[in-house]
Amino acid sequence: MINKEQISSQVVAGTVLFNKEENPGLQAKDFKVNELKQGGSAKLVIWDFNVQDYDEVQIFVDGKPIHNSVVLTHTPAEFSVSVPSVVTIKGISDKGGGITYAVKFPTNNLTYFNVANVNEINTYTLVPGP
Repeated sequence: MINKEQISSQVVAGTVLFNKEENPGLQAKDFKVNELKQGGSAKLVIWDFNVQDYDEVQIFVDGKPIHNSVVLTHTPAEFSVSVPSVVTIKGISDKGGGITYAVKFPTNNLTYFNVANVNEINTYTLVPGP
């Protein structure tokens, strides 16, 4: 279901891919996110695509926290982030099985699947498109 690039254009925000906690070969990755509008903001949607076990992450934009603790559930949480910028997602609390999550940017219609350990980070470099 999740390709080796860990990116999909077929997944709707809030989609749950597994009914038991598993890491389907995911590696922690940093992503370059293209095709976003210059000089404005983009919507970032984040949720737990795995079993809902209430892991927590912290979200930063250009090094500044925009949310200190986001509890990951199947219900997507939405945030507005500036473009261009670097969004960092840091693992805060793992309730078991690793912190697995999905991030979607509706502007480019792509979903990015990721995994993080506690105190580890993943970055999403937001780049304006044409």
